[in-house]
Amino acid sequence: RAARLVKSSVQTWTARKRFNHVKRSVVAIQQAFRSKRQQRLHGDTRSQEAARVIQHYWQVQLDWRREVEKRAQEAVQLRLVRRLEMKASCAVIEKCWLRHLSRLGARLLRQQMMADRELAATRIQTMWRQAVAHAEAKQLRAKTWRQVHDAARVLQRCWRDSQNRRAERVRVIALKRFEQMMKQKEREVVLKQKVETRAAKRVQKGFRTFAVRKRVVAATKLASTFRGVSQKARYQQERRCAVLLQRNVRLWRRRRQLAALTLFYEMLKTFQRMQRDEAQQRDRQLRTLKDKAERRAVCRIQRAFRSFRAQKRALAATKLQSVARSWLQRKRYVAARSSVCLLQKTVRIWRRRRQLQALLVFQNMLACYRRMQQEEEERRECEREARLRCLQEKAAYRAAYRIQMVYRFHVYHKRALAATLFQAAFRGFRERQRYVETRKRAVKVQRAIRCWLARTTFRRALRLHRAAVAIQKCVRGWRSRRGRFSFYALRAQLQRLRVLAACWRLEFWFVSCMTRRRKRRALELRARWTQLRAGILRKRVADANKIACCWRTYCLRRAVLLRIQQKRQLQTAALGVQRWWMQLCWKWAERQKRAEEKRQRELEAMTRALAKKRAVRVLGTWLGRKVVTPYRQRNAHYVAVWKLQAWWRGMLVRLHQSSPEVTQQRRKLATMKLVGQEQHEAVAEAKSGPQRRKIKTQEEKQTEKQQPLTLGARLEVALHMLLHGKRLQDMLFASHTIEMCTRYSRECCGTCVQLQISSTIYAAIRGLNRSRPHVELLHQLLLVLVNLTTYRRSMHNSKAKQMQVADDADGRLQVDLRALDTLVDLLHIHRDMHHVFVLSARVLKYYLEALKPQVRANAAVRESWREAEKRLGGLQELLAKKLALYNAT
Repeated sequence: RAARLVKSSVQTWTARKRFNHVKRSVVAIQQAFRSKRQQRLHGDTRSQEAARVIQHYWQVQLDWRREVEKRAQEAVQLRLVRRLEMKASCAVIEKCWLRHLSRLGARLLRQQMMADRELAATRIQTMWRQAVAHAEAKQLRAKTWRQVHDAARVLQRCWRDSQNRRAERVRVIALKRFEQMMKQKEREVVLKQKVETRAAKRVQKGFRTFAVRKRVVAATKLASTFRGVSQKARYQQERRCAVLLQRNVRLWRRRRQLAALTLFYEMLKTFQRMQRDEAQQRDRQLRTLKDKAERRAVCRIQRAFRSFRAQKRALAATKLQSVARSWLQRKRYVAARSSVCLLQKTVRIWRRRRQLQALLVFQNMLACYRRMQQEEEERRECEREARLRCLQEKAAYRAAYRIQMVYRFHVYHKRALAATLFQAAFRGFRERQRYVETRKRAVKVQRAIRCWLARTTFRRALRLHRAAVAIQKCVRGWRSRRGRFSFYALRAQLQRLRVLAACWRLEFWFVSCMTRRRKRRALELRARWTQLRAGILRKRVADANKIACCWRTYCLRRAVLLRIQQKRQLQTAALGVQRWWMQLCWKWAERQKRAEEKRQRELEAMTRALAKKRAVRVLGTWLGRKVVTPYRQRNAHYVAVWKLQAWWRGMLVRLHQSSPEVTQQRRKLATMKLVGQEQHEAVAEAKSGPQRRKIKTQEEKQTEKQQPLTLGARLEVALHMLLHGKRLQDMLFASHTIEMCTRYSRECCGTCVQLQISSTIYAAIRGLNRSRPHVELLHQLLLVLVNLTTYRRSMHNSKAKQMQVADDADGRLQVDLRALDTLVDLLHIHRDMHHVFVLSARVLKYYLEALKPQVRANAAVRESWREAEKRLGGLQELLAKKLALYNAT
């Protein structure tokens, strides 16, 4: 019974699986049919290919189904044969055993033969019934195949009918299109005639406008010639006026030149008179110099003669006048000592007075410098406030811009996030659906596999149980027969066999009834599904016909609407072309009119410009020849006379009104030399000899009275004070003097650069602190560095200077690197002092520009550059934080 249940469940599962397979195939066929019906406009070849594919698919399905049924029949027959063989073997074993154990074997044999006959009859009946059932199943399969074949034939017939209807519709549509094309050609002919008439009208209209335009052009040419004649007459009148004006101007200039010549003649006479006076004065000075030289020569001769006579007398009277000589020597020593003390006293008094005067002058200069510095600080404070206001406005603008940017980014990010969330939700929903479908399919497959495994395990267990029961039965019968064997036992056993046979008959009858019932139910279900499939097919065919009808009406309406739309587009295009042609003709007329007017204006402007240039050229040549050249010559004479007079007045003032102390100080400053120059001059003097040194001292004594204190001399004094001075006041005075000289003289800048004064300045800067006098000295030294960097930047632009500097490139590079480190330290230390910070930044900018090309080539420059960049970045962050804090407060 359990085997029957398992068998029935397996059969229902196979029937359901077969039905699902057939259903999926039918659905696929219907989808293919619909898709092919929708694509019917692409030709009959595709429909034939689709029909072939459908037929091939059905043939494959039928072959597969026949093969499965054949395999199932073979498995059933094999199972029956094995069962029969097992029963036959059991009967043979039992028969042999009974023959061996019992004397009444013949009787038992007859009884056994009767039982065997009955068993054989029952087996024959079961085989007959199975054959009948197989025949009925075969008839049923043939019937289902005929139904499927009829359904396929119906589908093919519907497909052919649809293809025929489609071809008929295509022919009808082609006829309609041909009629519409003929009507369209007739309309195009009518439209062409209308266009030709309109074109003729437009050509006539264009010819009339051309004639009118030609007349207008002729009228404008007449007007232009009349204007040209009138302008020519006006130009001749203006030319006569200009000629008269030039004549008057020439007369006026000649009078001015005559007056200038008379004035110059008088000035020349005065200049000649001054030259004569100056020559006479020079002669007098030469005579006085000659008298002084002769007097000095006489004095030297007398001194030499007296010394010779004194030596002679001393040698003659050495022994006699030793006491007198000693007394005289003591007296001379006392007198010399007293005179030296008096001279030292006067010199100390004079030096103290000079120091007081220098201190007073320096105090005045310092007060003036502080006043200028205060004014400069006030001006810079105003500039700083203006910059601060500008920075605040820029910060407000940047803040507003950043707020807008952040808000736009927030809106964009919000939209993007919403889009991504929507996409994620949609993808999650789609993936969940896919996962649920796959899970359902997997569950179905797992359920089927588990059912199959359960059925197989159950069959194996059932077989084992039956085998165990049969073995136990045989063993128990053998044991019972072994102990005692009697007729009654055999009869009871035969009765049991009969009961078992009756049970087998009842079981077979029940199984046959159940199989007939299942077959009948399966046939009813199949008939019902066939009716449903036929109904669904009819409904789908009706729906397809409706859809085709709607599609045909839609296509017809669309074609009509497209035709109407094309007509409207043609009409609008024709109107647009007409409008465009009229606008183009009007534009051409306007453009020609404007071009003619522009050409007339250009001709007039050209004539005016030529007349103006000619007049300017004539007036310029006349002014240059008559006014500018004489003025320049006269101005050159005036400048020469003014320079000569200034030099002469300075010489007279320095010669007659200067005190001996001032003259001595000038001589001292003139003789003062720098450290670097003293070595070169010492070597040159050692080479030249003592005679050249004497001649040089005489020439210096003669020219000391005439040399003024120039910027170069002041620069030398200041550099000497800066190099050898130890007091802060001397260094302040020297730095102020160097700044003034380098600001007003490029030669002074060149001298400082050649002597490498910048290294000395940086060494002095490294020893300063944040006190007020040191900050003032630092400010002066930075001004000097600014002037020197400006000079070096201007000289670096010329090729000659670059070639000169290239010889000492390594030393200059080391000096520049030390200067870079010093300036960065200065920016960090004095970041709260605006004037020092700005000047240091200017000097640092020059050094950075000078070292930038060598960053990749030199490792030392690269390392210093990275360190400076790192420290400047930290300074920038610190200043940015301070600015943010200031803006916040």
